[in-house]
Amino acid sequence: MANQKMDTHDQLQQHCRSLGHRVPFEYCRSMNTNLPCNKILACWKNILPIDEFISKHYTENEMSVFLAPTKPKLIQIFDLMKKAGDSER
Repeated sequence: MANQKMDTHDQLQQHCRSLGHRVPFEYCRSMNTNLPCNKILACWKNILPIDEFISKHYTENEMSVFLAPTKPKLIQIFDLMKKAGDSER
């Protein structure tokens, strides 16, 4: 994996726990404003050396962003409703 490019595994596909269907690795590594999904480690751990891939291609700061725990869904919905209400004003 020494000289591996970022897009080396892009055509591999895996079931997405969030979307409920198969998606290419490219989606998983870029869906979060060009950062990986926060579930990338769990979803790809049995298929790729994902820890090595992540540490090679992302900075510590980037990793802290996409590996941070997500808010519960209900809180996310309330946040989106508040944001939509604020934008109407």
